[in-house]
Amino acid sequence: MPGWGWSRLADPYKKGSLAAKFRERRRQRFLAWLPRQARTVIDVGGTAKFWEGSNLKITVLSPNPPEVGVNWIQGTVKDLYQFREAEFDVAFSNSVIEHVGPDRGEMARQMPRVGRSFWVQTPNRRFPVEPHFLFPGFQFLPIERRIWLVQNFDLGWCGRIPDAAQARAAVEEITLLDRSELQRLFPSATIEPERFFGLNKSWIAHFAQEG
Repeated sequence: MPGWGWSRLADPYKKGSLAAKFRERRRQRFLAWLPRQARTVIDVGGTAKFWEGSNLKITVLSPNPPEVGVNWIQGTVKDLYQFREAEFDVAFSNSVIEHVGPDRGEMARQMPRVGRSFWVQTPNRRFPVEPHFLFPGFQFLPIERRIWLVQNFDLGWCGRIPDAAQARAAVEEITLLDRSELQRLFPSATIEPERFFGLNKSWIAHFAQEG
């Protein structure tokens, strides 16, 4: 189990957890933003649970099958090319772009292409606590120090990973973005923060096409 018992706060599927409250707040914010005519959504890397109770037609693009309740297409951001231009009313992604490494540029090109509108959320690199490893300032440490920490301590969702190669893979799999980096990826987007105690916890890049 992750150290410090923070999973009780950070598990988005644990009822009453802080992360679950953030998740629901984000969902409500998205639904309030949603263009009036929008009905079809492609969720890149998402889950069916996020969409419970909505009347939208959801397609989830993911390597692994989500829970029942949505149309699932197996694939990753590399497979967005298969969809037609503006095939969906909205292209949506929640905490995914920081995980795709060198493919984030392709993701940033394809999301505005396949969706008439788009909404992309990602944790803020400059927030003091790294959200995956749940360790203050983790993202600012030298990579070898991060790998050592993961090898020797239960951090976040991965727990302790003694094997050096696996620990390195876990660390290198995540690249957090700051506001300027997200804006460069989505130049047509409005960038807005999600705040926690006055600090910018996450960034949302969105563009809405009406009519």
